[in-house]
Amino acid sequence: SQRPRDFVLGRSLRATLGHVPPVRPARSGSSSDMLTTVRSLEMWEKRALEIGDVVPGPAGDTVRIVRLIAEGGFSLVYEGVREPSGIPCAVKVLRLKHADNAKTVERQLREGKALYALRHPNVVPVLFIGMRREDHLIYLVMKLLRGRNLRELQQDLTASQRDAGGEARTDGRARLPVVWVLEIMMKVCAGLDAIHNKALAIHRDLKPENIF
Repeated sequence: SQRPRDFVLGRSLRATLGHVPPVRPARSGSSSDMLTTVRSLEMWEKRALEIGDVVPGPAGDTVRIVRLIAEGGFSLVYEGVREPSGIPCAVKVLRLKHADNAKTVERQLREGKALYALRHPNVVPVLFIGMRREDHLIYLVMKLLRGRNLRELQQDLTASQRDAGGEARTDGRARLPVVWVLEIMMKVCAGLDAIHNKALAIHRDLKPENIF
C-alpha cells in the first residue's frame, strides 16, 4: 500500500497537454474577427463539468464534483466525492473544446486504460474510466492526493531559509538537502519507468507541481 508521505509521480491535468490555443486579435473595424475572438474565448471558458455535477463512479458509486483543482490547455482536474461512501477522489476531464476531437479522446482513453491496469507506489492510480451518457463525455476518476507538491515544498523551505538567513541558490530558491533530492528522484524515475515501459504511455509534463 502507498505510504501517505511518499512522493508520488502525478499525471495532472496537463499530462495530456499543450498550451492555451492562440486567439487571433481582431483587425480594426473587422466585426467578423471580433466575433471569432469572442467565440474562441467562450469555448476556452466552457467546462464539461461544473461544481455540483454528479457523474457515474466506480463500484456503483456516483461522483459529485466539489471544486476545480487545476486546469490547463487541454483538460481540467476536479476534486470529487464518491457517494454514498464519501470517499474523496480526483476527476480528470477534457475541455469541451477538445472533447469532440477523436484523436485527443482516443489518446485519453488509451492512456486511461493503460494506467487503470497499472499499480505502482509512485504513480497515481486510475480507479475508474467513466462516460456520461447524455454527451458521451469521457473522464478519469483517480486517487486524490493530499499534501504538498515538490514546488510547494521548495517554496516553504525558501521562506524558512530566508527567515533564518540561510543559503539559497542564485535564483533565490532554497537548496533541498541532497538526501531528499536522491530519494525523490529515485521514486520519480521508478514511476516514469512504470509508465513508459509497463503502461506504454508517456508522461508529457514532468515538473515539480506534478510530484507529490
